[in-house]
Amino acid sequence: MRSKIFIKRSAVNGTAEQERDSIAIFKYELGLKVKDTLTPFKGTIIARAEYLSGQIQYLVQPDGCMDNGSPIGLEWILEYRIKTEGES
Repeated sequence: MRSKIFIKRSAVNGTAEQERDSIAIFKYELGLKVKDTLTPFKGTIIARAEYLSGQIQYLVQPDGCMDNGSPIGLEWILEYRIKTEGES
C-alpha cells in the first residue's frame, strides 16, 4: 500500500508567497522488511526520500552484523530495486 505524504513547497520560480502542494506517494512503508533485487542486501526500511527529479529512495538498515560483530552499513536503495521479502 502506498503512503501519501502532503508536503508544502515554495514555488521554484516566483515569490516566496507562491506555494504549491505536492503529494509524495511512497510504495513501501517504514519498518517493512525488504531486499535489493540487484544485490544480496536486505533489511528494514528506516527512512525514505523524494528528490526534485522525482526519484524515490529508501534507507535500509540491514539485519544482523558482520562476522566480527560490527554493524553493517546502511544503504540508500532506489524504489524500483526493492522487493518485499514475500514478493517474487
